[in-house]
Amino acid sequence: MKLEALVTLATALAAWMAVAEEPLARGAVVAKVACRDDNGQSYALYLPVAYTPERRWPILYVLDARGRGAPAAERFREAAESYGWVVASSNNSRSDEAVDPNTDAMRAMWRDTHARLSLDDRRIYVAGFSGGARAAIRLAQQAPSTIAGVIACGAGFPPELPPARGLKLTIFGVAGETDFNYEELQALDATLAEIQVPHRVEAFEGAHEWPPPEVCRQAVEWMEVQAMKEGRRGKDEALLQALMSKGLDGAARLEHSGRVLDASRAYQALERDFDGLVDVNQPRQALARMRGAPALGEALKARAGTLRREREYIARAPSALAQMTAEEGTGGVRRVLAELKIAELKKSATSAGEREERLMARRLLESVFVQTSFYLPRALLERKDPRRAVLSLLVAAEIKPEEPYVWYGLARARALSGDKGEALKALRRAVEAGFHDAEALATEPGFETLRKERGYREIIEGLRRDAGPVTGS
Repeated sequence: MKLEALVTLATALAAWMAVAEEPLARGAVVAKVACRDDNGQSYALYLPVAYTPERRWPILYVLDARGRGAPAAERFREAAESYGWVVASSNNSRSDEAVDPNTDAMRAMWRDTHARLSLDDRRIYVAGFSGGARAAIRLAQQAPSTIAGVIACGAGFPPELPPARGLKLTIFGVAGETDFNYEELQALDATLAEIQVPHRVEAFEGAHEWPPPEVCRQAVEWMEVQAMKEGRRGKDEALLQALMSKGLDGAARLEHSGRVLDASRAYQALERDFDGLVDVNQPRQALARMRGAPALGEALKARAGTLRREREYIARAPSALAQMTAEEGTGGVRRVLAELKIAELKKSATSAGEREERLMARRLLESVFVQTSFYLPRALLERKDPRRAVLSLLVAAEIKPEEPYVWYGLARARALSGDKGEALKALRRAVEAGFHDAEALATEPGFETLRKERGYREIIEGLRRDAGPVTGS
């Protein structure tokens, strides 16, 4: 069903779904609101303190990569309160699933919120993280007249629906500076500018994660400006001036700290975003001044070189990983670590040298890590090849030995390989690193070969002891 049709459906549903119920809380995130026409779907909900059904409110639907509805909604809570937005954040959205659940999650939230709440259908927004970002863009492309804008965090367009000229979409993209998808968002910025799609792409200090609340607020504020440009809300001169001043201060701080390329992009975005709404002479003049200085050209050249080397590395990494064979054993792991320069990257990632080089090293490590700790082992285990999954996870453990789920995954792959002794060693490392879920360990099918092992039972008993007695009814 097209999303446009859901507006009509929601109106019809409201008639028969109207029942006496407690009013929803305002000013706080309600962690679980069950969808009344689909008990398997639920969402976290935030209503502004001033919410009343006598007016219509903008709404932001949120698709987290792991269905963490309430934490994702919390990122937008402060901005939603300030600008009068409702937030509905799915507890059923997922990334990396064999069957995409996000369309169903979105439909369920849409029907339920439209039945319960007074919403402004001119101002429907969708935010997503990682695979949720790709799902949000996919939904917006399928219903361009229904969704006013997308906030894409940690990922861009789905591969099957790349941006093309004539695209009717407003998008705010953002990624952490050490996110393995950072380069993708940077490339998307250039592509969207070339095909003249209204957009803004930002970065923050962080990895592959939701942006902090202040960046989520920036995304909401940018959508407010776009709503004024598009006539979806009335023009607010005071707000526009305040946001322009805030943007100029931020760009000036970047410039004074020596980040001339980031500063120039900020000035350019301010000129583009506010043109036609307020006087944009200040960012225009600042941009002209910076373009006349050699520092900007040097920074552009350096950034282009960094991103080129990053793309080249990412392009050759899969080949190196694919060549690991079970016959090579740990020798293959050592070869791959050397070929991918993992030790050098770890050194660069913590050096006090050039900022761009340090960030690039961290992104490359993150890129290899996510492949070797999750995607590659999952594919290998699906193909019944646990011995190669072990090798992949050993690479991941070399990059981040402090991550408990890497050692847990390695223990599972070892157990499936029939190597009980090494599986138990890896499990102990997982516990030392912080793994504490005794019930998950006790019920994991991958550990079937360890069930009768004394060491396995001792690990579970120790975790249960540490957890303490279960209280409550």
